[in-house]
Order: sequence, then C-alpha cells, then structure tokens
Amino acid sequence: MDGLAQLLSTRREDLLQRIASKAPPARLLEALPALLDRLQTALESPAEAPGEEALPDLADVDAGPLRAGLSLVRECSLDLWEETGGTADFPTLRRFHRFLDQALEQTQTEAEAATARRVQVESQVLLDTMLATAPVGLCFVSPEMRFVHLNHTIAAFNGVSVEETVGRTLREVVPQMASDLEPLYRQVLETGEPVLDLEMSGTTPGLDGEQGFWLVSCYPVKDAQGHTFLMGSVVVDLTERKRSADAVARDAAKLEAILQSIPDAVYVGDARNIKHANARARELLGEDLEGVAPQELGRRLTCRAPDTGEAILPSDEPFTRALAGEAFTRELVLCHARTGKDLWMRIAAAPVRMGERIVSAVVVATDLTEHQQRESELRRAAEFRERFLGIVSHDLRNPLNAISLSAGALVREEGLSARAQKTAGRIVHSTERMGRMIGELLDFTRGRLGGGIPITRRPGDLRPLCRHVLDELRVARPDREVRLKGDGQFQGEWDGDRLAQLVGNLAKNALDYSPEDTPVTVSLHDEGHRVRLEVHNHGEPIPAEILPVLFEPFRRGVKAEDSKPSGLGLGLFIARQIALAHGGTLEVRSTREEGTRFIVSLPRALPAT
Repeated sequence: MDGLAQLLSTRREDLLQRIASKAPPARLLEALPALLDRLQTALESPAEAPGEEALPDLADVDAGPLRAGLSLVRECSLDLWEETGGTADFPTLRRFHRFLDQALEQTQTEAEAATARRVQVESQVLLDTMLATAPVGLCFVSPEMRFVHLNHTIAAFNGVSVEETVGRTLREVVPQMASDLEPLYRQVLETGEPVLDLEMSGTTPGLDGEQGFWLVSCYPVKDAQGHTFLMGSVVVDLTERKRSADAVARDAAKLEAILQSIPDAVYVGDARNIKHANARARELLGEDLEGVAPQELGRRLTCRAPDTGEAILPSDEPFTRALAGEAFTRELVLCHARTGKDLWMRIAAAPVRMGERIVSAVVVATDLTEHQQRESELRRAAEFRERFLGIVSHDLRNPLNAISLSAGALVREEGLSARAQKTAGRIVHSTERMGRMIGELLDFTRGRLGGGIPITRRPGDLRPLCRHVLDELRVARPDREVRLKGDGQFQGEWDGDRLAQLVGNLAKNALDYSPEDTPVTVSLHDEGHRVRLEVHNHGEPIPAEILPVLFEPFRRGVKAEDSKPSGLGLGLFIARQIALAHGGTLEVRSTREEGTRFIVSLPRALPAT
C-alpha cells in the first residue's frame, strides 16, 4: 500500500478536521468522507486513471466554492503527508492530482447539467403559468400541424379541453377553421417571419354554430441554430367587441331611421356644433345644419316671443339653455332659413347626460303655424258669430216688446171674439218665450265676450228667493211636486234676480229630465261663510260622455223619446256663469243609485281685496 493512501486511511479524522477548520462549503463537507474513500481507492489502484466509481453528488455546489473546497482537500492532504514524513513516487502524486482534477471537472459538468435541467423545469413552469394565466389565447403548433402547447383560453375558443387538444391536428380540433389557419401557420414555419394582427372570423365547436371574430398574430419559435421548429400564436377574442359594435351600429341605424321619420324638426349637438339633424330640421335651418356652431344656429333661428315679438337673447336660445342643463318647452316664432317666412314653433329642448356630465343637447321643434292660423280663424269666426248673436238679440227686443204690448192690449180688449182672444193669448205666450230666448242669448254673449255675466250685489236671503221661484214653477207645472228644504241662516250679498234665474234654470232642468211621478228637491245648507244650494231629481243618470261638456253652451241632456227639446241649450251654461260671477262654483253628480244632483256653492260676500 502506498504511503499517501495509508495516510488517508490512518489519519482520516485528523484530515477531516483540518479541512473543516478551513470552512469549506457545507455540501462539500457532507460529501467529504465519500470523496476521500474514492481518492483512497484511486491511489491504491495500480491503473493510471481513477476507477469508474461515481463521485459524491456535488452538483448543487457553485463552481467557485467547489474549486476552493477541492483545493483545501489537496492542500490539507499534502500538508498532513509532509508533516508525517511520508514519501511518494511521482505516479502516486499524478494519480492524486488527476483524481482531484477529474473530480472537479466531473462535479462541474454535473452541476452544469443540473442547472440546465433546473432552468428547463423553471422555464416549463413559467411557460405553463403564462399559458394558464394569459388573458389571450396562446398555442404552439408543430410543423405537422399538431398542437404542442396551448392554454385554457384558446381551448375555450375551440370548445375542446387542453388535455384532449394536445397532440391532435388543427383539422381534428377546429375543422371549420383549418382551411384558413393551416396556410397561415405553414407560411410562418417556412419563412420564419411573423404575421401580426390578422383579423379572422369563422366558427368553432365552442361557438355552437355562431360567428366568432379574432385578432391573430403568429410567431416562429427557433432553436439555437436559428431553425424554426414550432409556430406560436397569440389569439385575441374580438367576438363580444364585434357584437357590441354591431349592436351599437344597429341601434344607431334605428335611431337615425326614427330621427328621419319624425315630422318635427329634430337636431342634436354639443357645445362645438350640431352632430345630427333630420330632414325637417335641415329644411327649416339649412342643408348645412350639421356642423353649424351654436352661435351660428342662434343667428339662423332669430327666435322671437310670439306675444311681444321681442328677440330672444343668445343665452336664452333653446339649444344653449339645454346645454346649460335646463329642460323646457316654449312656443317661439322662428324665421325659415330658405323662405324667410315666420313660423310659429313649439320648441322642446333637453340636455343629454352621462352621469353628472352634460354631453350634448337635443331639440324638437314642432311647427304650429297652420294650427295657429286655423285657431285664429276659428276664434275670429266664433267672436263674429257671438257678437252677431248679441247684436241681433239686443235689436230684436224692441220689436218683440211692441208685439208683446199689442198682443196684451188685444187680450184685454172687450168685445173681442173667443177665437181672437185665443189667438192673442198665443201671441203673448210666444213673445214671452222669445223674450226668454233672447235674454239667454244676451247672457251667453256677455259670458263669452263681455268678461262674464254682470251682477249687482245687495243684501238678501236665499230662502224666500227660492220659495218665490218654486211657487212660479208649481203654477207652470201643477202636475209636478217641487220641494224646498233648508235650516239655518241664508243671508248674504248677491244679485237676487240672477240667483233666481240660476235656481229657475236648475229646477226647470230637473223637472224636464226626471220622471213625472218623482219629486224635485231644492235644499239649502248653512256652511258658515258659504251657502250650499242643491237641486236633486231622480231618474236616469246623465251619460258619462256628456258630463264633461254638460255646462258648455248649446248642450242638452238626453231626454225621453216622447219629449221635445225646449230652449237653446243655454240654461246650464248661464247658471254656471252666474255662479262664477258670484265667486262660487256649480258642479254635478249623477248616478243611477242617487239620481242627479246639481251643487252650487256661494260665498256670502266677496273677500276683501
């Protein structure tokens, strides 16, 4: 046995302590006994090269510390050998140094291989993590058009899981898209040049037959020699974005169609200019309306107040006010841009908001010119008709009075034959009826054109007034029962003649529109500062469609088929006008269960002003 090999056997602990005192790497210190065993075996072997036994695993020791640690083994071993006086021949020293050099070389090679394996594992983990977490679709395809790697995002596009996709061809996974994708992938694999941002559409098993849209970029994956061995693809799903854009486009088209179909002028814009305008708006304000600034729009509109003709300030112009956040509707006179004619328009303007921010304004202008003209013509015709009735009614009174006086004289004439007496009586009755009709026409004219029926207030009591009116009705209608009810005080300041006319009209109307065998009741109610008068009758209720217009002039209720209408249909109109002239109200309630009830509410005196 050689002396150096014997030293490693007999002085092992001493050598280990010497090496440990130099603070070598911990991993080398752990493997040192095995390393010394391999060194001793190498020294004892007669061969020139160390044995084939595996060296301790030092792959996880960095190259620098490993080199320093093996140098310590070399240094400490030779120092101990020298101290013990040992001698050795050159072949032994050569095997000693060669073993340590080869140990260093082998461990470095293994460390590099371990590092490469670790990097490969880490790279694979990084790739898998990137594939799993990327918000876009990622895949790698081989030259045989087989999927090598892919993430769940692209698997969801295809409708096939990752596990079922790997190793399968494009045509097996997405047969509908293969004819478009294969030429693209082959181009990248053959040329080694990327293809970026290519928009594609089609369908896959994951879309259930619906159309999908994607943005596809393809990249070559090259090895160390620069050869392309895989094709990598990045796929961005545009389907929802396209669908949203299509939906927005459809909504915009619908809105434009609605906008153009509106007969009114409609325009929309912001603080810079008008963005949209329909045909009517362009016809009214100019074909170049879209793009016009608000200041120019105000100049074109030349808005004026319809009642005074005063020009509207630019700050009060409808579009400007809507941009300031105000929604309003107003009638204005505008100037037609092409003809220069004035138009009476109803302008409705409103702001368009996104949250708290005003982004634009919309204006709808309705042309009321023809409507106003028709209304004006109708108003003038009605005023003429009513003034004509008033004039005619007033002028008819004088000849009618003459006829009435003459007929009365004939009735009182002695020696007149019975036939002549009867004829004179008819004339008197007819002139009285005509007098009442002329009075109603005059009252109607005053109510419609004269600011209401004039009254003269005097202190009076409604109970005796009502009693007198009902007594006259009993004489005229002895076959009917007319009742008067009332407890309390009914004094006030009113026009007795006009209130007698009101009570007479309501009571006569109740008699005309109720069965012959039912009573008509007039009741008075003391309500403190007011007096309520009610006229009630039984019978069929007033039809619901007539109630809203019952107090309009020349209106009559529905009578029995065998009843003939009498008068002009002004009685209820005049009754309401009398109530209004006294500061009161006249209302009606009519049901089959309770009958018909006209209710008059009168203040005892007008409030002080």
